[in-house]
Amino acid sequence: MDNRDISNAFSELSTPLIADACLRLKLTIRIAPPNIRPLITRGRIAGLVLPVRHYGSVDIFLEAMGNAEIGDILVIDNGGRTDEGCIGNFKVTKDDIVFADDDGVLFVANQKIEELLSAAVQSIKQSENRQRQ
Repeated sequence: MDNRDISNAFSELSTPLIADACLRLKLTIRIAPPNIRPLITRGRIAGLVLPVRHYGSVDIFLEAMGNAEIGDILVIDNGGRTDEGCIGNFKVTKDDIVFADDDGVLFVANQKIEELLSAAVQSIKQSENRQRQ
């Protein structure tokens, strides 16, 4: 799936549904600390990770953004420092996908993304069926 497909699929989902689907499919999930919050309320974003390691200069960010595909999400490794705005929480690669909304930020391997999104959609359908009964 490309970034547009991932983003479109996530537009009807949430990070709790993605986390639940990961648990049901026994997929590894990495959850960012709860103090990582969106700048815009009700913001929602999903796409392939564009990993960058910060070495003290912003040039690396400009280079990464210059090589980015539409919809890539910049994830910055800052060596775990919390005294600066760019923070590294987990090891991520270009083979990962990030899902973020008001409920949190999740990193998931891209290998079974279609199955994962399908399981998350299935959760919604099951919930709707229970409400009708």
